[in-house]
Amino acid sequence: MAQTGSSLLRLIQNSHTPMLDLLIRESVQNSLDATKGINTPIRYDISVKPFNRDMGSKHFDGITESLNARYKEEEQQSIVIRDSNTTGLTGPLHQDYIKDDSFGNLLKLIYEISMPQEKKEAGGSWGLGKTVYFRVGMGLVIYYSRIKLDDGTYQSRLAACLVEDESKEDTLLPNKNNGLKRGIAWWGQSHSEISTKPLTDENQISVLHSLKE
Repeated sequence: MAQTGSSLLRLIQNSHTPMLDLLIRESVQNSLDATKGINTPIRYDISVKPFNRDMGSKHFDGITESLNARYKEEEQQSIVIRDSNTTGLTGPLHQDYIKDDSFGNLLKLIYEISMPQEKKEAGGSWGLGKTVYFRVGMGLVIYYSRIKLDDGTYQSRLAACLVEDESKEDTLLPNKNNGLKRGIAWWGQSHSEISTKPLTDENQISVLHSLKE
């Protein structure tokens, strides 16, 4: 990706529509685009859930201290959007596994923001509308999906992405050695020295699911 955090945050600037309206519109459209078929009703839910700051921040290497310094209160709030009866974030877990230029839903939404949508019934580009998630909150979004694999088994996938304006002085991401700041970072399991891919270990994912407890 050549984008920076600030450029992504400007992609769908909309001065006429309230931020809450944008959030509902984009999240509902995302679920509708992932429908399994016209005869399968989609279930959609949006809510606000409390969670423990220290239990959450410790999982984000590189910004743990910055998170704790910015958010003083032990109890924090998160916006949780859920859907079911949808296809989920399918496709390869990493760009290295792509075959025949088939990126899949997961890579396009989380890692390849702004790639064009392939589904004929869906509009726009993957990720462009979803930048509202980074704008309405503090910039950190956690994605979770449970999908059915080709062999009939199920797999859970969890990854996190942070998008922030890298030009600001109070950024969460550190400026290492006064180098170029991009304002974008991902968390998951290590794939190489320079990249990650989503977590698939059920035990690790269950710990993150229970942060609010």
